[in-house]
Amino acid sequence: CHADINWTATLTGRAGYAWDRMLFYVKGGAAWTNESLFTTCNLFPCTNPAGQPSTGFGVSTFQTGWTVGTGVELAVTQNWSVKAEYNFLDFGKVSRTASDGTSISVGTTASVVKVGINYHLPPEIVGF
Repeated sequence: CHADINWTATLTGRAGYAWDRMLFYVKGGAAWTNESLFTTCNLFPCTNPAGQPSTGFGVSTFQTGWTVGTGVELAVTQNWSVKAEYNFLDFGKVSRTASDGTSISVGTTASVVKVGINYHLPPEIVGF
């Protein structure tokens, strides 16, 4: 069997402490995901957890959860910065009915490390 996270999305706010050209921050907010879980029986016929003959089952689920994280951003120039951050995402546990009628419990957490380069628009373009 295998499980795939098809996509994730987050909406977060961050607060931090600026020291010289560095910003140390924490962040938190909402998270969403779509994931798939599939099993395949290699020896047919198999019996699913409900006791019925099965060749395997699959389920796709959309879940809402939360995220927290921490990071550091360094201003390289007036308009460019680099960052590294860690995020933990938790989508809880939900019960779903698979394609063959099997009831399964799906729970997902993820740890994500991001590195990035940011371009900051000049104040005269942004308007402040």
